[in-house]
Amino acid sequence: MPFMHSEFIIIHGIAMDLYKKNGTHSNLDFEIKHWEIIKKFGRYQHRNKILGRVSTKEEIEFLKQPGSGF
Repeated sequence: MPFMHSEFIIIHGIAMDLYKKNGTHSNLDFEIKHWEIIKKFGRYQHRNKILGRVSTKEEIEFLKQPGSGF
């Protein structure tokens, strides 16, 4: 589960393999969503403010979407 919260794409690849191996498909589905965010943006946008990072226009638009924060 901690792998899912990483901002490193390689860690998400490992997490997906682990969820596939242990058969937890609901976790795998969430992991895929997390992987897609990291693949697209390279980070979790909802952390930007607390970490002092500037959000891009694309990130701001993404965060406006329902369910973007899971």
